Amino acid sequence: MDPDGPPGAGLKSPRRSGGFKSAFNHGFILVFGTRGGAAETARAFGKARFDAEMFWVRGNSGAEVMPDSAFDPDRTKDRSVILYGNADTNSAWSKLLAGCPIEVGNGRARVGTKTYAGTDLAAYFIRPRLGSEVASVGVIAWSGRAGWIAASPGQYFISGAGFPDLMVFTAETLRSGPAGVRAIGWFGDDWRLETGDFAWNDGLRLP
Repeated sequence: MDPDGPPGAGLKSPRRSGGFKSAFNHGFILVFGTRGGAAETARAFGKARFDAEMFWVRGNSGAEVMPDSAFDPDRTKDRSVILYGNADTNSAWSKLLAGCPIEVGNGRARVGTKTYAGTDLAAYFIRPRLGSEVASVGVIAWSGRAGWIAASPGQYFISGAGFPDLMVFTAETLRSGPAGVRAIGWFGDDWRLETGDFAWNDGLRLP
């Protein structure tokens, strides 16, 4: 990188610097997964629609909601995308998050070399959208029904509420707060996990 020039497209910059809430910039689209069963699809659609309506009320603006089956990445290059579901239930995941160090699937979540098992896992995170210098991919993921319950109350449209680049947590957060968090922190300036600043809790109860 030229020290006297702007950061390259692969680095954090004033146009795309992270913080989960910044994924809701650049004409974002809410894309819900349809590859699970009927109940899972209903959960993903319900959460996406709820967020769209919440943004309508709080942001006085509309948000486009669509199923993964209708999502065409070639037509939305510089628009941010919010994914609902997980890698098993949302077909847009593989199109937008190839090589991502975080993956949530049915009954599991992986962050780098750490793997967590269970259907009560949830995650919020942001990644740069490949092929765009400004757009991001925001993820609201869960590993099962209990994880969806954990992911649902997040108040990321409230002014002043801060969210890091990544947060992986369990349904335990609804009862005990930080005790349910598994990973939280910020990617490095190059968007890599290894250069970031993270705190980990592998199931230990915090004071």
